[in-house]
Amino acid sequence: MFIRTILAGLAIIAVTAWQAPVQAAGSMYDLGDVKVVKTVWDITTGDEARFNDRIDLIKQTAEGFRSKGITPEFVVLIHGGATRFVTKTVAGTVFAKKPLGDLNATQAALESLTEGGIPVRACGIAMKRTKVNSDNVVKYVTQVDNVFENLIALQVKGYAYMEVE
Repeated sequence: MFIRTILAGLAIIAVTAWQAPVQAAGSMYDLGDVKVVKTVWDITTGDEARFNDRIDLIKQTAEGFRSKGITPEFVVLIHGGATRFVTKTVAGTVFAKKPLGDLNATQAALESLTEGGIPVRACGIAMKRTKVNSDNVVKYVTQVDNVFENLIALQVKGYAYMEVE
């Protein structure tokens, strides 16, 4: 009886002490043999700091995948309050009363996404609602009638949905 108790105790210790190898920081635990990742980023935030942070995170994510030999197929959709960040000027728009920090820096970060092969699309409905004329949109952003149509089509094509409020 005493030996059974000792053996049972040792078995419990062995089972609870065993664990999977610890993954090093930076490892890609869940990717397996993934070669392409498709993601649509739905950005609506009008908060400049949050917008800039999320644009930077999108860029870092794309670069992280590339460094691991994985092709990121990302699309960024802009609507709602985020529409203010694709304008050449907020004068004459509903955003005119809301002060901006450094719109040039924000737009440089956004443009760097497009230079890295990530298209940015602005919603025509949001532009109308915020009084942003087509000629007031920066040249590297594509204007579309309705980003929800794009969002739905991209999800049907297998793009993961990432909401950025």
